[in-house]
Amino acid sequence: MVNIKADQNIDLSHGTFVLEFFARWCGTCRQVSKSFEALEPQYNAEFIKIDTEHEKEITTKYQVTAIPTVIIIRDGIEIIRKSESMNVEEFKEFLDSVL
Repeated sequence: MVNIKADQNIDLSHGTFVLEFFARWCGTCRQVSKSFEALEPQYNAEFIKIDTEHEKEITTKYQVTAIPTVIIIRDGIEIIRKSESMNVEEFKEFLDSVL
Protein backbone atom coordinates (compact mmCIF):
# COMPACT_ATOMS: atom_id res chain seq x y z
CA MET A 1 0.00 0.00 0.00
CA VAL A 2 1.21 3.48 -0.84
CA ASN A 3 0.33 6.70 0.95
CA ILE A 4 0.60 9.23 -1.85
CA LYS A 5 2.14 12.67 -1.44
CA ALA A 6 1.66 15.58 -3.83
CA ASP A 7 5.34 15.57 -4.78
CA GLN A 8 5.22 11.89 -5.77
CA ASN A 9 4.71 11.10 -9.41
CA ILE A 10 2.92 7.76 -9.60
CA ASP A 11 2.19 6.53 -13.10
CA LEU A 12 -1.38 5.20 -13.20
CA SER A 13 -1.30 4.58 -16.95
CA HIS A 14 -0.24 0.92 -16.73
CA GLY A 15 -1.83 -1.53 -14.34
CA THR A 16 -4.75 -1.58 -11.94
CA PHE A 17 -5.01 0.81 -9.02
CA VAL A 18 -7.44 1.17 -6.13
CA LEU A 19 -7.40 4.73 -4.80
CA GLU A 20 -8.88 5.52 -1.39
CA PHE A 21 -9.56 9.20 -0.71
CA PHE A 22 -9.99 9.87 3.01
CA ALA A 23 -9.55 12.37 5.83
CA ARG A 24 -8.17 11.48 9.25
CA TRP A 25 -11.09 13.11 11.07
CA CYS A 26 -13.71 11.11 9.11
CA GLY A 27 -15.14 8.20 11.10
CA THR A 28 -16.65 6.54 8.03
CA CYS A 29 -13.27 6.82 6.31
CA ARG A 30 -11.65 4.88 9.16
CA GLN A 31 -14.11 2.01 8.61
CA VAL A 32 -13.41 1.95 4.87
CA SER A 33 -9.65 2.15 5.54
CA LYS A 34 -9.80 -0.99 7.69
CA SER A 35 -11.53 -2.85 4.85
CA PHE A 36 -9.08 -1.37 2.32
CA GLU A 37 -6.08 -2.58 4.32
CA ALA A 38 -7.58 -6.01 5.07
CA LEU A 39 -8.43 -6.75 1.44
CA GLU A 40 -5.30 -5.39 -0.26
CA PRO A 41 -3.30 -8.67 -0.12
CA GLN A 42 -6.10 -10.54 -1.89
CA TYR A 43 -5.95 -8.54 -5.14
CA ASN A 44 -3.47 -8.02 -7.95
CA ALA A 45 -3.72 -4.23 -7.85
CA GLU A 46 -1.81 -1.33 -6.33
CA PHE A 47 -3.71 0.12 -3.37
CA ILE A 48 -3.07 3.84 -2.80
CA LYS A 49 -4.35 5.98 0.08
CA ILE A 50 -4.80 9.73 -0.47
CA ASP A 51 -5.40 12.11 2.44
CA THR A 52 -7.72 14.77 1.00
CA GLU A 53 -6.74 17.29 3.67
CA HIS A 54 -3.08 17.24 2.59
CA GLU A 55 -3.26 16.21 -1.06
CA LYS A 56 -5.69 18.77 -2.47
CA GLU A 57 -4.16 18.77 -5.96
CA ILE A 58 -4.78 15.08 -6.63
CA THR A 59 -8.16 15.27 -4.86
CA THR A 60 -9.16 18.03 -7.28
CA LYS A 61 -7.68 16.18 -10.27
CA TYR A 62 -9.99 13.22 -9.59
CA GLN A 63 -12.94 15.50 -8.74
CA VAL A 64 -13.46 13.95 -5.32
CA THR A 65 -16.21 15.89 -3.56
CA ALA A 66 -17.21 13.37 -0.88
CA ILE A 67 -15.28 11.11 1.45
CA PRO A 68 -14.65 8.31 1.67
CA THR A 69 -14.29 7.77 -2.06
CA VAL A 70 -12.74 4.71 -3.67
CA ILE A 71 -11.78 4.89 -7.35
CA ILE A 72 -10.56 1.96 -9.42
CA ILE A 73 -8.30 2.86 -12.34
CA ARG A 74 -7.12 0.41 -15.00
CA ASP A 75 -4.45 1.47 -17.48
CA GLY A 76 -5.12 5.15 -16.81
CA ILE A 77 -8.91 4.94 -17.19
CA GLU A 78 -11.33 5.30 -14.32
CA ILE A 79 -13.44 2.13 -14.23
CA ILE A 80 -15.70 2.87 -11.26
CA ARG A 81 -15.97 4.94 -8.11
CA LYS A 82 -17.94 4.64 -4.92
CA SER A 83 -18.44 7.29 -2.25
CA GLU A 84 -20.00 5.63 0.75
CA SER A 85 -19.29 3.52 3.78
CA MET A 86 -18.45 -0.12 3.10
CA ASN A 87 -17.74 -2.91 5.56
CA VAL A 88 -15.28 -5.64 4.55
CA GLU A 89 -17.92 -7.79 2.84
CA GLU A 90 -19.36 -4.86 0.88
CA PHE A 91 -15.89 -3.66 -0.10
CA LYS A 92 -14.96 -7.16 -1.29
CA GLU A 93 -18.14 -7.34 -3.41
CA PHE A 94 -17.31 -3.93 -4.87
CA LEU A 95 -13.76 -5.00 -5.76
CA ASP A 96 -14.88 -8.38 -7.10
CA SER A 97 -17.32 -6.64 -9.44
CA VAL A 98 -14.44 -5.08 -11.39
CA LEU A 99 -11.14 -6.76 -10.49
